[in-house]
Amino acid sequence: MTTTFSTRFAHAARAAVAAAVLGASVGLAGVANAAPVIEVITPTGVYGNPEAAAEYWQRQHLSDDCVLMTVADVVGQITGDLPSEREILEVAAETPSSSHSGPVYLPDDNRWGTDYADAEVLLAEYGITATMTSTAIERQSGVETGTDALIDHLAEGERVIVGLNGPTVWGTPGDGSKPAHAVVVTGVDTVHDIVHLNDPYPADGRDLEVPLATFEKAWRTGPFIMIVTDEVA
Repeated sequence: MTTTFSTRFAHAARAAVAAAVLGASVGLAGVANAAPVIEVITPTGVYGNPEAAAEYWQRQHLSDDCVLMTVADVVGQITGDLPSEREILEVAAETPSSSHSGPVYLPDDNRWGTDYADAEVLLAEYGITATMTSTAIERQSGVETGTDALIDHLAEGERVIVGLNGPTVWGTPGDGSKPAHAVVVTGVDTVHDIVHLNDPYPADGRDLEVPLATFEKAWRTGPFIMIVTDEVA
């Protein structure tokens, strides 16, 4: 799933130049016959809009409500109306889970956290359609995952939540084998190989910048769990 950006975007750049030359030679009437440019390179190399998304970051105050807080973040980005932590907790407590009996989340039950599949359920409560996928279920979900797919979704303006390993991202001691934390990916910088996150756990989690290699190592534990919205913003 690791992408060599220099190779990937060099090919895209050559394709863009070739298409431009072809379009100039055949004129407007022949553009429909020109080879399509599959990838568009942004001027800055950043896919997504981390600066705008940073406005909707909130820090979690419970140890296990990261999925809920990432859902609130995405709702804010798409609708402009950011649910508070209290509100998203109340909605989760009143919404039936798609994967177990009872509501999506209760802070005092015997379960830890929220199932990733229930991120879809909570987003639907706000009128937002989303699909969960991973390398284990991408055939069933119909949505591919991995770095290239992530970039494509961000380029389209869709919003993406991923499940990954927190200690790996934060560089702290802990079990590095489990995808027990959720973050919103707000951008990928393909020039500097940096991933931008709205991470609800750390105090500095607003537009947290993580090296691509570190992000992929943490994300691979899922493997590559991703919840992507149909709606764009």
